[in-house]
Amino acid sequence: MSLSIHVKNLSKSFNSSTVLSDISFNLKAGTSTVILGASGSGKSVLLKCMSGLLIADKGTSIVVGGHEVGASHISERPAPISKIGFSFQLNASFDSLLVWQDIMFNEFINEVKTDEELIESAKTLLKMVELSPELAFSNSKQSSGGMQKRIGIARAIATQSTLLMLDEPTSGLDRETSEKISALIHELHHKMKYTVVSVSHDMHYTKTVADNVIIIKDRTIGWSGTLDECNNSNNEVVEKFFHS
Repeated sequence: MSLSIHVKNLSKSFNSSTVLSDISFNLKAGTSTVILGASGSGKSVLLKCMSGLLIADKGTSIVVGGHEVGASHISERPAPISKIGFSFQLNASFDSLLVWQDIMFNEFINEVKTDEELIESAKTLLKMVELSPELAFSNSKQSSGGMQKRIGIARAIATQSTLLMLDEPTSGLDRETSEKISALIHELHHKMKYTVVSVSHDMHYTKTVADNVIIIKDRTIGWSGTLDECNNSNNEVVEKFFHS
């Protein structure tokens, strides 16, 4: 079952510097939302707070699938939010691991299944992200940028969550590869009924995968609405990203 997200009064500061201030929004289960904003606007910080990778400031309420994302250690969180699928901007692959070990990392280090079972699971996930199953036996760092992005998405799916959080999934890629990744996320969202939250600055990606758009400006929400509303809006904040 897909997970809904409810964010209320989210703020985040580092030392005396405020990065995000009083952000609130609701995302329905099974929808795809893209968070836009200028470089350094706090997009990735927002995504990491929503996932629990960063702890938001006091007074913030983040509820995922009916469970509060709090300050507890991830191992103590309810299953729906302890297994959020997160794909990092810089891929975060492990240099010393084979692709199948990288994708199935949590189960691999916990030894909950045999290597043979994990390899088969990794091969299935590689096929889902349109990569050859034989890639399972190569090293992640030897793969191209586009392949590493797909491996990162496969790792996120391996959590068996129905919520994917993707930080700049097309950054650093050429146009053709970026379009393929965009099409892949669009297909996963619609075919698998995932709730997807992405951070991006890529307009093609946004227009391909988004049901909803949130634009961060001056540390808070500058605009939010559906993709159709975005395409037809003459709002100054929207104009800067969509029609410039």
